[in-house]
Amino acid sequence: GGLVRLYATFAANIYAVGAAFNALSQAMDTTNMVKGLDQLGAATGQNLGGLSKRFEQLTEGAISFKDAMAATVKVTSAGFGSDTVERLAVVAKKASQSLGVDMADAVSRLSRGITKIEPELLDELGLFTKIDKAQEDYARSLGRTVTSLSDFEKRQAFANAVLTEGEKKFNSIELQIVQDADRLDALGAIGLTRVIQVSAELKRPLYHAEDPFFTTRQPDDSRLYNRWERACS
Repeated sequence: GGLVRLYATFAANIYAVGAAFNALSQAMDTTNMVKGLDQLGAATGQNLGGLSKRFEQLTEGAISFKDAMAATVKVTSAGFGSDTVERLAVVAKKASQSLGVDMADAVSRLSRGITKIEPELLDELGLFTKIDKAQEDYARSLGRTVTSLSDFEKRQAFANAVLTEGEKKFNSIELQIVQDADRLDALGAIGLTRVIQVSAELKRPLYHAEDPFFTTRQPDDSRLYNRWERACS
């Protein structure tokens, strides 16, 4: 018995030390990655480490910090700024929640679709932004023609249109869900009010806590019992 307890204690200590070491290693890796990103971002004047943390926060931890960093690097390396990165994170989160799709997949589709101007990657998210229209609208907002836009400006035009469409689409879905929940609450309140009203008119309770289905007692209202009997037959 003593040997078994000694072995169990030893094994538990080894496991605890191993777990602590792994946690410390992961923390060190994350710290080093943040430092590396910040050094990389220094050349472009962007705090990539901080922006990656912000990305993870906006998704409410639905993706790992590593995935957040990968998405941040992909989007910023295409020339986009922090505003586009943050909008993408929010749209991806809402798409995942509204459509029930994997969060990492939503982030990947949005980041690749926007940076490469590949609208087919966005179809699974229900986003069908037209490239030509996006670029025409963007050029018009600048008082220019589409042909005068640079390659980056064309990507920015598409990114703006995709994210705007996503914000409108998924905000409206969230609003519908909230409205449906409110309607269900209202129905429940109306139903309860009607039960109370009927009980008051009959001058008797409508629920018998000890024997609700008349197994050991006679029903005290034949009209209600007959309706219940017909419903169950």
